[in-house]
Order: sequence, then structure tokens, then C-alpha cells
Amino acid sequence: MPLELLGRFVFRFLENALSLFQLAVFLIVILSWFSIQKNKFTEFLATITGPALIFARRVTPQIGNLDFSPIIVFFSIDLIRLGLSKIAATIF
Repeated sequence: MPLELLGRFVFRFLENALSLFQLAVFLIVILSWFSIQKNKFTEFLATITGPALIFARRVTPQIGNLDFSPIIVFFSIDLIRLGLSKIAATIF
């Protein structure tokens, strides 16, 4: 029983972490539309989301000035979340 609770906690923690990361990507996208001066919050968001967005930019073709990397990151997060829910469903 305690092991099951720990497992559920870990899966819930991972789901919440993925949701927060998705929110951070969304905020970076919204903030990129406006000319906002850099501050600690925007630097923090850029530091957290930067590696995933840079990787997604490398694997997606560039079409004009459109950046599709946030969409790739969103789909990736959803796939990871789906995989986690399938794993959790089989374990618990």
C-alpha cells in the first residue's frame, strides 16, 4: 500500500511538472508577441523552455518567419503525458 501511494505521488508530480512546463512554453509564446523588457521572470521562462524549443527548432523545417517549435513541444508533452497515464493505468 505505501509503495502504491508513492507511485501515485510520483506520477501526479510528473503530470503537474509537465503541465507547468507547458504553461511556461505558452507564456513564452505570448510574451514573444509583445515588446516586453527582459526581467527575471522572462529570463527564468527562457532558461527553462529554451533547451526544448531549441531542439524542436532543429527538427522542424522553417517556413518563412513562422516558428512551429512550440507546437512540437506541446505535442511532445501530450505524448509523454499519454504514455505516463498508460503506464500508471497498467501499474495501478
